[in-house]
Amino acid sequence: MKIFAVCLLIPLLLVLSCTSGQPAATETAAAPLPATAREPVPPGPITAPVPGPVVVPGPVVTENLIFDPGNVPREVYNYTKLDVQNFIEKLNRIIRARNYEGWVANLKEDYFNEKNSPEYLLKVSAQPRLKTQGVVLTNARDYFIHVVVPSRSRDRVDDIEFINQRRVKAYTITVNGQRLRLYDLEHENGAWKIVN
Repeated sequence: MKIFAVCLLIPLLLVLSCTSGQPAATETAAAPLPATAREPVPPGPITAPVPGPVVVPGPVVTENLIFDPGNVPREVYNYTKLDVQNFIEKLNRIIRARNYEGWVANLKEDYFNEKNSPEYLLKVSAQPRLKTQGVVLTNARDYFIHVVVPSRSRDRVDDIEFINQRRVKAYTITVNGQRLRLYDLEHENGAWKIVN
């Protein structure tokens, strides 16, 4: 009988010791939540997080600590390169479809303004290929149709170079091993943009 009483007493002591450290409820307790706040929320679909375009995780720029573009971790380089390759493939599809508005949406404002400036358009119009065809560019749409569409619809990114945490240069490598710069890109508001 003593063993039975001890067996009943041990769980009772455990329960009391677990609750004895908690403060007693007082009259200043928070008011109960309204019924709508207490209703269970049905669970949504469970999805894995989708990585967005890369903002290179690196040191915060402070007086003593500055991002070193020459010392980017390999996994950051690989992920960023893949993200840039996907961006350029999307851009190629836009260019092949001759989607001017889609192309403009992928440009930073200063880049667009340069391509739309009369001085730049006059300079490009003087190039032999356009001059031979009698093409005179008057606006960014002309530049897109006569320069970008014929020359940029099949770009391929083989390498990238970090300029800072948000900027990279995208390169293609020719069959002769020549490294040609395709674009300067900046990551802004969750997307890559073409910059000067």
